[in-house]
Amino acid sequence: MGMEPNMKKASIAYASVALFLSAAACQSQSDRLLEGQASLQGVTLSVSTRSAGSSGLVMDISIKNTGSRSVTLSFSASQAYDIQVKNGLGVVVWQWSHDKVFLQVVWNLELAPGESRSYEEIWDLKGNSGSLVPSGVYSGKVYLTSYPSDPGLAAHFVVTL
Repeated sequence: MGMEPNMKKASIAYASVALFLSAAACQSQSDRLLEGQASLQGVTLSVSTRSAGSSGLVMDISIKNTGSRSVTLSFSASQAYDIQVKNGLGVVVWQWSHDKVFLQVVWNLELAPGESRSYEEIWDLKGNSGSLVPSGVYSGKVYLTSYPSDPGLAAHFVVTL
């Protein structure tokens, strides 16, 4: 008896992701992603991505004061940033904060001129539903959760799985 159509699609999707992960070590980063950077009022937010092998995709995030004066970013929760990944149709398939809980606490991130903070997050290539996402081109966005919010301060990237 043959496979159900949905099972065939799932098998193809898993095989595609496995193929991406096994080939990622051989493929140069410039072939599969675009790295993003945004700068506003002396603060630069940047993101770069790299393969984590079978673990998924690593996102290296940096917040840097590129100005000549100290900068203070204010937050109303323990979360400093968020990450969204959308499929080719523009639908959010994964959001870093989706399954997390944050403390409601007011805090400030102070950066002297030239000072930066770096973070690393790993996406396991599963969507918010818990299933592996199918192969394709995905666009991502990293943004700060500081207040007042500034939609112009977001770093974008594109990755092909």
